[in-house]
Amino acid sequence: GLRPARPRGTSVGRVGDAAHASADFGAASSRHVCGVVVQSGAGGPGAPQCFSAVQQPLLAATIHYLHQLIEVSSGLERSLERSEMTRLFYEPRYHESKPIGHRARALADSINDCSPLAVCGFLLEILHQGIFSVAELIISVMYLLEFGRRSEVTFHALTWRPLVVTSLLLADKMWEDKPMRLTDMTKLFPVLNSAELKRLESDFV
Repeated sequence: GLRPARPRGTSVGRVGDAAHASADFGAASSRHVCGVVVQSGAGGPGAPQCFSAVQQPLLAATIHYLHQLIEVSSGLERSLERSEMTRLFYEPRYHESKPIGHRARALADSINDCSPLAVCGFLLEILHQGIFSVAELIISVMYLLEFGRRSEVTFHALTWRPLVVTSLLLADKMWEDKPMRLTDMTKLFPVLNSAELKRLESDFV
């Protein structure tokens, strides 16, 4: 893996398991992403369940929520003009600086694909390869919402991946004793190099 072996919270696990949990986005959306999750179980209707028992429903609901946040409207041009943060997290600018044959070129082909399958696939791959926990993903969404409120950055098809990668890196630093290094995150998302990701991280906080 990219990180040294260390005790961690419950990670996403195999991509196949997580994908199965995320397959029914409609059903997942009815569950709470944060706070106490209650559902029928062995303890009877409304009985609270331990966090480990609801990992997959929480994962599916959080991915579904992120997918719903992504804007695909044509208003990005105006946001780029008035928002420095939107320009900073605008993914195409980082592709343009990469040479032909760079690993990031493979991600350029999917930059406009915000279908449920594409969003789910990207997130599950990052979570699985980086050994991130479901809790870290939820924390990263909280960070995203707060950052969006403060900065008025646009969560758009062309900005969402750098935003999620940055917020997930920050969530990992808060959650883990030995967080992921910048260089390791750039291996997962080679669109950004270490200097670029460090700049995004600094401006995010």
